[in-house]
Amino acid sequence: MLHRALLLTTCLLLIPATGSAQSWSWNWVRKVGTAGLNDPFCVNPLNPDIIYASPGNNTIVISRDRGRTWQTFATVSGGNQIKALVVHWQDTSVMLVAQEAGPPDRIMKTTNRGATWVPTRTGNFYYWGHPLAYEPLLQNDIVYTEASNVLYRSTNFGSTWDTVRVNPFNSNNQGWEDAFIRPDSGNILVVSDNANGIWKSSDAGVTWRRVYTASGEVPALALNLRDPKIAFGTKFGGGGGLVKTTDFGETWQLVPGFSGKNMWGVAISSDNPDYVVTNTWGHSFASDGGAYISRDGGLTWERTYQGFSSSSNHAMLVLDTMSVFSLQGDGIYKLQFPGRISGEVFHDRNGNGQRDSGDVGLQNRTVRLSGTRSDSTLTDPLGKFQFGLLAAGNYSVTCVPGENAFLTFPPLGSYSVVVTDGEQHQNRTFGVALRALQLTRPAGGEHWRIGDTNTITWTSSFLTGSVRIELSRDGGQSYTTLSDSTSNDGTEDWVVTGPATGAAFVRITSLAFPTVSDASDSAFVISGPNAAAETWSQPERFVLEQNYPNPFNPSTTIGFKIRDYGFVTLKVYDVLGREVATLVKEEKKPGTYEVTWNATGVPSGTYLYRLTTGTGSQTRKLLLIR
Repeated sequence: MLHRALLLTTCLLLIPATGSAQSWSWNWVRKVGTAGLNDPFCVNPLNPDIIYASPGNNTIVISRDRGRTWQTFATVSGGNQIKALVVHWQDTSVMLVAQEAGPPDRIMKTTNRGATWVPTRTGNFYYWGHPLAYEPLLQNDIVYTEASNVLYRSTNFGSTWDTVRVNPFNSNNQGWEDAFIRPDSGNILVVSDNANGIWKSSDAGVTWRRVYTASGEVPALALNLRDPKIAFGTKFGGGGGLVKTTDFGETWQLVPGFSGKNMWGVAISSDNPDYVVTNTWGHSFASDGGAYISRDGGLTWERTYQGFSSSSNHAMLVLDTMSVFSLQGDGIYKLQFPGRISGEVFHDRNGNGQRDSGDVGLQNRTVRLSGTRSDSTLTDPLGKFQFGLLAAGNYSVTCVPGENAFLTFPPLGSYSVVVTDGEQHQNRTFGVALRALQLTRPAGGEHWRIGDTNTITWTSSFLTGSVRIELSRDGGQSYTTLSDSTSNDGTEDWVVTGPATGAAFVRITSLAFPTVSDASDSAFVISGPNAAAETWSQPERFVLEQNYPNPFNPSTTIGFKIRDYGFVTLKVYDVLGREVATLVKEEKKPGTYEVTWNATGVPSGTYLYRLTTGTGSQTRKLLLIR
């Protein structure tokens, strides 16, 4: 059967975010619990989120959320089962239904969204048939039906009907089971009947020829709207099976694996035409009954029946690959699909609980899922995370900010999420502020004399309380305490003490958060009290300055000064010593220079930058935070 809506979004099965065991499995959920009959499914041509159906009586139901929930839409009084339903391609307040009502049966039309209905054609429909053929993609008002032994055509969307052909299918004249009109050629129709096979007309129904012979019903047809040379048909009785054409319906071949199975409904996703579903009628689920799903255009199939109560199928409908429906003998079922929860962890640099411009994602942050399934994942280089293949249930999601950080958003620190049917919970965003210390002086390369008073300086982020300041005279191998506890105000005066050393380092550590610490990037000199102090007026052979801003994202500026003409390199390394970037590699005249490093695409973390000249090298640290 054809249910037309060109869909613009693609829904795919999701990959789990971690290596945890999959907890989701196929399951059919009954959405409307009334006995079904034939194929009264129809998709709104202007909005594929809207689906109409009739579960085997004179009532039309509607879903406005791709089949997750359903409500009563209209009642067509005076008749029984609604066997087919079509909606106008342009004005969706105009609809037609074919309804068992007698005899005679009838076609009813509404122009006010089902508030009132008027009959426009009477006759006897084949009981198991789908008596209307309409193609919204053609954007016209042409509709076909067969009543008794007459093929009718309407050019005004069912208001009036003209006789096209009497006895169009020879002796099988009341056996119209299903039909489609080619969306690329409105004069070409294909009809399946209840005893002889499949028929084709190329002149708008005036003449017909049989293109497939069957000794039993061919209950349903499904056309690939993107490639009309491909279609499927089901067989009930006469050996059963599923047939397929790849040449515009001229020839049909049995699809392997379905011989002996009495098949009924079949549908192709208009969004992903490789996605095909079909179903059996009356077969035991313990053997081979149920729905069959193919994701490769019918080459391979997977059977699913969990959740079905009735083994009698009447129709199938597929929107996208996560909106799959089956009309069974006891109602409308939707195939339940896995849910997904995704989001991002961002660096809340000012800790205000809001994502400001420049607050970028944080990688390698742990996000935990708990509930029906529990696992955790790390954020990617952009700070994004995802949990997929979630079964229906209640979940909570939270970010573990890490030892040197804290959550600023959301206020309660986690999200509660209810997953029902294929729901995609996106934009679960966490704000994380980082606690940090940055020693700015002595950073390395300074020359301090014993007895002089020098100021140790640092910056801090989100740290309260006090800090400890320590000194190393052996290149950072061991430290002694200069101040066991001093206010975290960014400055501390120190009267330099001996002994002298050329390998001095200062380290500063938070007392409240002992893992938050920073040390000089490279050694500085402590000299005797009579040593001459070096100033920039009598500079060292070269000076490497601290980058600014620091921390930074994504760009920072590095300044350096050289006294001698020569070959200079400035390179950036990670903490394992691997080269990340070369910023300078050329001959330089004496002078003062600045260079900018754009670290776009480089992960967050601590890096070293090293200036090398003909007379030595100097290294400092920088901090990239995304």
